[in-house]
Amino acid sequence: AAVAIKSIDKRAIPAIEDVIKVENEISALISLSRPRRNSNSVERDSIGRNNVVRFFEVLHGKRFLHVVTECMPLDLFTFMQQFRARINTDVAAVIVRDVMAGVFHLQEHLICHRDIKPENILVAVGRDDILVKICDLRISAIVAPPPSEKSDNDKSYGANSILPSEGMESPGFF
Repeated sequence: AAVAIKSIDKRAIPAIEDVIKVENEISALISLSRPRRNSNSVERDSIGRNNVVRFFEVLHGKRFLHVVTECMPLDLFTFMQQFRARINTDVAAVIVRDVMAGVFHLQEHLICHRDIKPENILVAVGRDDILVKICDLRISAIVAPPPSEKSDNDKSYGANSILPSEGMESPGFF
């Protein structure tokens, strides 16, 4: 399998913000390369695994830091330019499905990408299919897991707070 090597000149990292970006990317890639702790199911943990670029290793040299990942031939921006005439709704649906599966996989590992754009989505074109993967986790954030138990003082927000509680009649559209 082909690999991509991102070489970072340690002397060219001018500010602490740049160091943090490099550390974020490496931490996120390492986290994604491991099975998720406390995962309810191996099958659930594998959803979207193939839609995030694979991490192999980090090599430390005196002057350079080398991040070794899976290599993909095109980014989505280049793919859209080169295959403009062949992109139809079926191809667009595959792209959206694969990106969303990758986002789901990131979410399962408590990672927020924060920079999804065509240049950070990689594409491999086969004879009859395409494979889409998310890359570039430099400005990602690893978020804290939700508390395992809520106290009585916590307020619920979002979809679960509007669902009927046990014993209540459903409005009929579930």
